[in-house]
Amino acid sequence: MKTCFIISITVFVLVSCNYTHETSPLVGEWSFVEGFSNGKPNFVNEEYRTKVFNSDGTFYISNSENAHENIDIKGKFETIDDTRFKEILDSSTSVIYAYEIKNDTLTFEGEIKIPMKNGNHRYVLVKEKWVRR
Repeated sequence: MKTCFIISITVFVLVSCNYTHETSPLVGEWSFVEGFSNGKPNFVNEEYRTKVFNSDGTFYISNSENAHENIDIKGKFETIDDTRFKEILDSSTSVIYAYEIKNDTLTFEGEIKIPMKNGNHRYVLVKEKWVRR
């Protein structure tokens, strides 16, 4: 009986630790469709742009062209609930996005607060659309 209890607790702890990222609908590889920063198109010639959400809670955005992959942005992410996720780019930059996944299309929107060297912040409203690869 004691062995069953210990095994049950161990399984519960292991499952609990991995719940946030493995069950996230964001996990996978996405291809860029379109995006806007402060209402203006933010990328030109981005048909090779990929965003990957990993089950360990990390993500990266890369641009592949002519068999070369360049990592542009990387960080961590957390799924908050069915409509919001958070990206953490570094210790001073993070953003909470409202998102929707419909027919393997991910759309999200949020405002990034970017610290400037002079102590001020720059705010960028980002709205993007990606499709599952």
